[in-house]
Amino acid sequence: MMTPKTQDQARLIGRESDSGSSPDLEETVAFLECRGRTSAQGYQGLTALLHRSAGSARLLCLIVRDLDRIEGSLTGFVLGLESILRASSRPVLLGDPSGVAPLVLSFSERDRRIRPIRASGSRGKILMVHPSPAAASLLRAVLEAFGRTCTLVHTAQDARAAIAASPFDSVLLDLDLPGRQSYAVAELLKVLPTPPIQIGLTRRDEVWNLENTVRFGFRRILSKPYSVAELLSLVSSDRAEY
Repeated sequence: MMTPKTQDQARLIGRESDSGSSPDLEETVAFLECRGRTSAQGYQGLTALLHRSAGSARLLCLIVRDLDRIEGSLTGFVLGLESILRASSRPVLLGDPSGVAPLVLSFSERDRRIRPIRASGSRGKILMVHPSPAAASLLRAVLEAFGRTCTLVHTAQDARAAIAASPFDSVLLDLDLPGRQSYAVAELLKVLPTPPIQIGLTRRDEVWNLENTVRFGFRRILSKPYSVAELLSLVSSDRAEY
């Protein structure tokens, strides 16, 4: 029989279940919870997560939530995570919204298979216009882990209503909506008094993506599958850089 303590540990470790993959993304995304955990519990959670995904050949994007809330030494915990990840043959993007892991790993003997994601900038409001609820929900979880506030809609009509109701700092616009509806939304965004940063997402690697980037005011048009690191970089960069 499990004691209350071991039941609580099992509950904490089980929170790594909100992970998944999407044809939109290059990586499989997984989340490791740290708030209220000991280092040992964090290591158990990571080991269990790696065990569950052992058969996948996809790059793993591991996002460590609330790393600065782990009980014990932050530096020691990060180095322990690195040691566990090194023992795995799988390449990893290591995302840490607190910024602790990139700082610690910059002073360690780096393993090229473990690449920290550096995402900085304002904690802005993002509008996501995406027809797939599953893919969009996973992407929203990633962005919200890095402090963004996301509004998710699935149609051009709902996008126009959201734009009219509230200003946004960035818009992730899926360009595969039927009947070029996405470009009508892009035109609306472009003429706003303060246009948001626009990032287009498309399954088609079209030769006129560059032309559409200029014509409709996109910062970038990303062809699927795109990288979590690249997307976070685009929504984190200052307007003046582009």
